[in-house]
Amino acid sequence: MSLLKHRCTIDRPTVANVDGEIVHTWAELATGVRCLVQESPGRVRQTAAGQYLFYDAIGFFRPTQDLRPGLTKDAGDRITLTSPSRMSGATFLVNHVADESGMENHLTAFLSRVPSGSGSGAAAGTASGSGS
Repeated sequence: MSLLKHRCTIDRPTVANVDGEIVHTWAELATGVRCLVQESPGRVRQTAAGQYLFYDAIGFFRPTQDLRPGLTKDAGDRITLTSPSRMSGATFLVNHVADESGMENHLTAFLSRVPSGSGSGAAAGTASGSGS
């Protein structure tokens, strides 16, 4: 698995009821996860659901990695690269995950980049938009 030369943190979306208000948060699921992320925009013309899928990058992960996709910003996992240093801090939302090769040697994840400073989601374990 030496080709998985990047490291990332995986956050999973959670929903909490804070004083009667639904608040979306991110919970840290795993750190130091081995991966390889290649920024290469594209699209998958048809998925199993028959929908178009647009992506900004492709990520490769170990075949046993717990990684959940989502088609909305608060539905799927979020990854933040921690190394190499030139990519550190780059954040992506997971749109689709599959064993593209069918050989169970790696997972392929189609990712959407979260623009810097976009405010898409809160820090791990904190409520987004919460003033307290």
